[in-house]
Amino acid sequence: MMWKLAKLFKNEQTKKDELGNPQYSPEKVAELPARFTPYILKGQTLEGREISVRTRNILLRCALSAVPDFDYLEFDGKQYHITDIQALGRFTMLVLEGAK
Repeated sequence: MMWKLAKLFKNEQTKKDELGNPQYSPEKVAELPARFTPYILKGQTLEGREISVRTRNILLRCALSAVPDFDYLEFDGKQYHITDIQALGRFTMLVLEGAK
């Protein structure tokens, strides 16, 4: 499997609107080599029913200490939010949730 560049973005507050609500714009903080891992099916109990949860993981080719603070990433033309980060020595694994 090939390594491709994943773009990491941080939402930076640019201004406030008339009501005082903050407005954000994305700022790219890094581009890191990454690749998808195989799909994982896990069982979860939701309101007494057993359901399958399908998540997608991505592996970054750098240690967790080298990953900057970010809000979401773009990989293969799609945006993903991160639900979990795991340090794996010289690699970092991110559990992804597709952006809505």
